[in-house]
Amino acid sequence: MKNEGRELLGKTIFLQEKRDGENVSISFTDRNPDAFESRMVRISSHHMESASPDIQQRMIATPEYKRILELLLSEQSFGNGQLIAYGELLKTISPTRVEPQRKHIHWVMFDIFNAETNTWYTAKEVYKLAYHFNIPMVKLVHACMPDTVEALMAERDLAIKWCRRHRREGVIGKAYIDGQLIAFKEKVDVLKLPALPRKVSVSYPAMPADTIQRGLQHAFDDAGLDGWKNKSIAMPLVAKHLQLEASEHNYAVPHNMFELYSQWKLPSTGFGCPVEG
Repeated sequence: MKNEGRELLGKTIFLQEKRDGENVSISFTDRNPDAFESRMVRISSHHMESASPDIQQRMIATPEYKRILELLLSEQSFGNGQLIAYGELLKTISPTRVEPQRKHIHWVMFDIFNAETNTWYTAKEVYKLAYHFNIPMVKLVHACMPDTVEALMAERDLAIKWCRRHRREGVIGKAYIDGQLIAFKEKVDVLKLPALPRKVSVSYPAMPADTIQRGLQHAFDDAGLDGWKNKSIAMPLVAKHLQLEASEHNYAVPHNMFELYSQWKLPSTGFGCPVEG
């Protein structure tokens, strides 16, 4: 908190829950928009004036999308200027896994800004509009008017305790002075899990010729002479026994199994195996 929040002393501070999602704002590109003209709607995210297509699709799919358009149209029809509504787009799984998993995507509003007058709606005004248009709003954890830094820190700690109990990412403190917003953010300390050690690759020595011969002999014994001549029967047995030899004696498995199979000398004839095409 900047300067330990001294500029907030004596001011009414609204402590709101911080939701764990994507920061998405909604506004109109035209002063007198048509709600049914999608090209008139601007969906922004973070510092991007136009959010990525996947974020826009998620936002449009929420049940709050049409309601927020109605809110903006209503306010602008009363001459309240061109507004921007800010909210958190909550996916089924939160990015930090702090919040419990949910079944559906929702958008939760937390601020409204008047781009013409360069002023912010107060928390009370935003809550009233959210209630009127049935739009979910971030919960107000507590409102206070601290007169000392110690009192402010105590209120902050109580809000953080509430966030831990209700599985929220943190708390946002807001104070409004002449239409301007002074805000601070305090996050819940999330336990950082230690990084898992990388899997170490082990290099095994090449399998010697006598071990290869032993593996092929075991495969031939299982297949028999007729089966050995059929590669569809012999090759699975070759792979099986060469892998067994490798695991038992800590050798690398040969990569040229078919070549070894086709060049192997039959014990009775001394000739290579006639492989069927």
